[in-house]
Amino acid sequence: MIEGQHPGVSPSDRPSTSSTAVPVSEKTEKNRKKARWQPCTPERKWLRGSSGRLERPVERTFDTGITNLPDELLLKIFSGSNISTINACKYVNKRWNDLIAKHHLSDSPFSEHLNYDLVAQTADAYRSFTRGWLRDFGSRGKQLAEELDRLSGAKHFPEMLFFAIAEVLAKTELFTCENVFTARHDDSVMSASLSLDGNHLVTASDDTTAKIWERIDSQWQEKATIEHGSEVNSACFSPDGRHLVTTSDDHTARIWGLVDDQWQEKTIILHNEEVNSACFSPDGRYLVTASDDNTAKIWELVDDQWQETATIPHEKRVSYASFSPDGRHIVTASDDHTVKIWGLVNGQWQEEVIIQHDSEVNHACFSPDGRHLVTSSRDNTARIREFVDGKWQEITTIQHNKNVNNASFSPNGRHLVTASDDHTAKICSFVGGQWQEKATIQHNDLVHSASFSPDGRHLVTASNDKTNKLWGLVDDTWQEKATIQHNEWVYDASFSNEGHHLVTASADGTAKIWVVRNR
Repeated sequence: MIEGQHPGVSPSDRPSTSSTAVPVSEKTEKNRKKARWQPCTPERKWLRGSSGRLERPVERTFDTGITNLPDELLLKIFSGSNISTINACKYVNKRWNDLIAKHHLSDSPFSEHLNYDLVAQTADAYRSFTRGWLRDFGSRGKQLAEELDRLSGAKHFPEMLFFAIAEVLAKTELFTCENVFTARHDDSVMSASLSLDGNHLVTASDDTTAKIWERIDSQWQEKATIEHGSEVNSACFSPDGRHLVTTSDDHTARIWGLVDDQWQEKTIILHNEEVNSACFSPDGRYLVTASDDNTAKIWELVDDQWQETATIPHEKRVSYASFSPDGRHIVTASDDHTVKIWGLVNGQWQEEVIIQHDSEVNHACFSPDGRHLVTSSRDNTARIREFVDGKWQEITTIQHNKNVNNASFSPNGRHLVTASDDHTAKICSFVGGQWQEKATIQHNDLVHSASFSPDGRHLVTASNDKTNKLWGLVDDTWQEKATIQHNEWVYDASFSNEGHHLVTASADGTAKIWVVRNR
């Protein structure tokens, strides 16, 4: 069956923490491996930087508008305006006034002496990044870009470009994202996830703890702290929200349960090396753990006790393991370049297929209907397979320029998103019986993860550039909706089950819950 080295990180890029110092290379590689994990549970203010990517600082809410265009573009617009227009622009806001004063634009109205160099410079800026940005705004954005292509040599091209941008900003659906709760740890927060009912939050941190938080009378309160002997890599709830599992470098996974409204430790699961991830089956009856000891272990809940029922062996560390939607299959991803699928037959777990990659495999998951599988690898690819005539056949390869950390399907199975060290996330859609690349999300550093909202019409990414980006599907076109800022690398982000909240986890020692609303 047909089936990257991480980019260098300088000491200045390393997140500061309060824990004992660890060599930069060791800490970076450890957190890079740990950040491959994703929970197993199934507005806008943009600025264009000199790199051509959408950027923006964010505090509690996100504003947007023409007033926040980058200085380079504003200067080109102002320089093509007459003196009365420039004087009027001085009163729009302090930033515009300062920009006009700094460059003495009101003293020399360039529109009266407009020359080809100015038009050419504006046209160059348009072609280098603004054109692509406009085309992301659906059919009208593409139409405006085509019109501007024909007019790029016109005398008043700067003004035309200004009004084209104004039009798309005025007509685009916006998001506001308000930070409503911040959970704090003493070191990097590697993961954070909400229970299906949205009333509990669990956070996993390098400070050797996982914390459980509960929403009571609209206020989030810390309910329990789970102590481990080393960094905690992941934590997630069972489908019914009454159990959760944590994984740690201390070679254990710990299961806690809700008893009489109190969280209590139920079971400690032992491995011989670090435990990277753990996932409940959809019915909550089984649990699978993935470890650096080259195994994934399957556990079954029998008479309120978790019992080991099978071990899936690999030749190197197992980075991730998860269940199929019907709970009858498990897929594992390993550094031995393989993906293994095990199935439940007559009450026994048996190996069914081994899938090869050309390098370490970081992540693997089934589609919601269980008929597709996507695997993500350090061979710079994500590969989609379909179950046809009793075999898993490769049907699509998504190519990146560096390591692919993970990939996941939308809840309706029609879309897929990948996250890569090459600073991008790619969105693909199933159209006419084929997977087609539809959009590329640009970040300024590696992308750890990307996941969809429950309705499949929005997604969120998490990146080392200290941001999360929200994208939405508008008129069959994916558009950026908002950017959330953290103070350090962002490892994880996911939507709540009702789709109106986001939770993000960062190396700045916080996990944050955000309310997402249309403006």
